[in-house]
Amino acid sequence: MITSLLGVAYVLWVARGFLIPFALGGLIAIAFSPLAARIERSRLGAPWISAVLAFLMLGGIVGIVGTIGYLGVDEVSSAYPEYARQLSEIVDELSRAAGVSLEERKKLSGDMVLSSQSFALLRRVGASSIGFVTGSALTLLFLFFFVVNRQTFARKVHQLLVSQGFAEDESDETLATITTTMTRYIWLKTAISAITGLLFGLAAWIGGTPFPVFWGFIAFSFNYAPSVGPIIAAVVPIILTLLVVKPLGVAIGVSLVLGAIQLISGSMIEPKILGDELDLNIVTAFLALLFWGLVWGPVGMLLGIPLTAMIQLILRCSRRAAPIAELMGS
Repeated sequence: MITSLLGVAYVLWVARGFLIPFALGGLIAIAFSPLAARIERSRLGAPWISAVLAFLMLGGIVGIVGTIGYLGVDEVSSAYPEYARQLSEIVDELSRAAGVSLEERKKLSGDMVLSSQSFALLRRVGASSIGFVTGSALTLLFLFFFVVNRQTFARKVHQLLVSQGFAEDESDETLATITTTMTRYIWLKTAISAITGLLFGLAAWIGGTPFPVFWGFIAFSFNYAPSVGPIIAAVVPIILTLLVVKPLGVAIGVSLVLGAIQLISGSMIEPKILGDELDLNIVTAFLALLFWGLVWGPVGMLLGIPLTAMIQLILRCSRRAAPIAELMGS
């Protein structure tokens, strides 16, 4: 089993340039499927019409997200050395007040903020985000294919499930459950993430934190990764706020507001609204984030939870695999 899992992980990692747009296009097609079905039932409805609408809608979103992401990463990367220098000076002053020797102060400040690893990490995160956006053309192509062939694809999946031991009614129920659950989750998650990003960026702008639009975009994006994402999205803006905003009392207040937005959204509002929609326990969610993050990077952390939930829904409807699904559930 371990050898098989390692083999699957290796294949996913090697083929990530193809599989990430494929998975993303499939998830978006599932979320768009109720609207596509309604369009196709209309008098002038046709599969290609709903596919074109989905294509145009996603293309517009990708254009906006891509522009914000590219400009934000470029702006933050350009300003990073200056803020790193200021943070190094603060660390040096605190170390001097604590009686740390000159050599140790230089090593401490250099290791903390001026090391090449820190800047390289920022570059890698930015490159990953930009690379994700640049791969959107393939995602749009897959989306168009999935929507146009939605009924054919559902019939093929139905036949596949039946061939693997599912009864006819179980197969139909599984596909309906996957579509309903994932559609509800994706739209609710997107709405909550958008509100969180808007409030986070607005608070950063009012509080004087540099690059508020970019940090709002980061809060929106990383909110798709439960538990871990909001924490990662809040760390750098809070540090930057404490460094730049004056006086210190105001900086602390703004930092508390930024942290509270992520805490309330991720730990209170989102669980209340979504509930046990996906029925994944905390251990499964953490392992899913770890696995998909390792094989697909930051994008894998965003897609890991819905992909794992789809796998669990399929396992739950199989008599042989139902115990595994129960083990994954909450």
